[in-house]
Amino acid sequence: MVKCFVVGCSMGYKSAKENDAKVFKPPKEERQFILWGKKLKRSDKKFSRKDHVCSRHFKEEFIIKNSVNGGAPLSRWKLRDDAIPTLFLGKF
Repeated sequence: MVKCFVVGCSMGYKSAKENDAKVFKPPKEERQFILWGKKLKRSDKKFSRKDHVCSRHFKEEFIIKNSVNGGAPLSRWKLRDDAIPTLFLGKF
């Protein structure tokens, strides 16, 4: 299972009580990727394109859960292009 990059986040670990969060790959756009890296700064590991961040670290307004115009729920959630992880960064 894919694990969340954020320090202290239990998403992806078998012992986690709440594994209902979805994970997202880093953005492809270089500028946005750099912004994520700055927000997710860790002393033990550098953020890379292979890492993932779970939905717990994004404001609801950045997560797209339904198809266009509030249609059917998406099986795979998406992030808006301007999404940046800002919630619970290293405070678990």
